[in-house]
Amino acid sequence: MNKHFLVFLIFTCLISCKTDPSASSSKVNQIKGGSENENKDLKKISKKVLKDSNQYDSNIDAKTALMMLSENDKIKIVDVRTQDEIKEGSFPGSLKIDFLENSFKTKISKLDKKDTYIVYCRSGGRSAKAVSMMKDLGFENAYNMKDGFSALDKASN
Repeated sequence: MNKHFLVFLIFTCLISCKTDPSASSSKVNQIKGGSENENKDLKKISKKVLKDSNQYDSNIDAKTALMMLSENDKIKIVDVRTQDEIKEGSFPGSLKIDFLENSFKTKISKLDKKDTYIVYCRSGGRSAKAVSMMKDLGFENAYNMKDGFSALDKASN
């Protein structure tokens, strides 16, 4: 009888200790702030954007921009806001070229056209115009961060 009781006890322990793996992973994803599928999707998007810029939209959101930057440290950031706007904060290491200056086109044309650039302003309007100008000048890998600096700040937190 002791053998049957011991087998019953072990069986009961095994059943009660079994955990639901999806429940634990969902808790981890809640802590991370995004689902595993969302993060995989963002990685796929950023790889596609970097792979062939001519087939994909030049407008990206802040979260995609951060994902691209985390996967490729050679991407350059261009801040096209005014000096007064930059005083409020800027992305570390970004190139500061004011879109409203008369010399903008001259300054931007001196950049290496083979490099990859993510361009941002306050809300996405000037950076969209800057990326369009860059494309006209022969830049193949220029991306407009369509939701601007404030979204970049929020996405990085």
